[in-house]
Amino acid sequence: MEYASAIQAIQNVIVQKWTIPTLTKITSANGQKLLITARGEGIVGSVNAHAKKVLRERTANRIKYWLINNLLPDVRCSDVKKCMLDYFASEQTGACSKPVTVVEKFSEELSYYTPICRVVYQSCVREFMIHINEDGKVIEVITVKQLIPSEECFHSPNFTKTVLVVLGITAGTTIATFVLACLIYYCYKNQRDQRSDEERLRRRWVLNTSGRYDITQPQEESTA
Repeated sequence: MEYASAIQAIQNVIVQKWTIPTLTKITSANGQKLLITARGEGIVGSVNAHAKKVLRERTANRIKYWLINNLLPDVRCSDVKKCMLDYFASEQTGACSKPVTVVEKFSEELSYYTPICRVVYQSCVREFMIHINEDGKVIEVITVKQLIPSEECFHSPNFTKTVLVVLGITAGTTIATFVLACLIYYCYKNQRDQRSDEERLRRRWVLNTSGRYDITQPQEESTA
């Protein structure tokens, strides 16, 4: 199944030209509903023959997405993972020898059929689209979604700096608390020793002076 023929089949759906190439088959019920099946692997899209153009376009986008992800296994996100990581790590304007377009968010229409790849870089999930040419073999351009750190990162970009600051503050507080506790204990021990010395001196003084004022009672002479 050729990719270009598949794309043509999708365009036929959009403009209501029901001449579909042999790569698909049509199941119609009184001309009201069209079911497109690729490779006989299952229905990948359906559209009412009298539906609005928006609905037909959305259906075609779904079919194109299925075709890209199932008919072209040789074009994968893993093919550009390494060079995209190099792109995120530098100030380059291109990636993987392809031009890069940076957008705030992906187009809803393109997201139906354009592969969205995800890689993890510096603890952040980076998303980008690879736009494939009509032959389905070459990437023409890459669209990168701007990073929203609060939503797509496991932590903020200054996480390491914040951790170091917190560790420094914690270490400083711990040291200050330890020094204060040692100082309080030293003062308490010094005062306790001083009181002990004063108490010992007081007892010694009492013992030394008590003997000077002892009055011996005269013994009464016993009568025979």
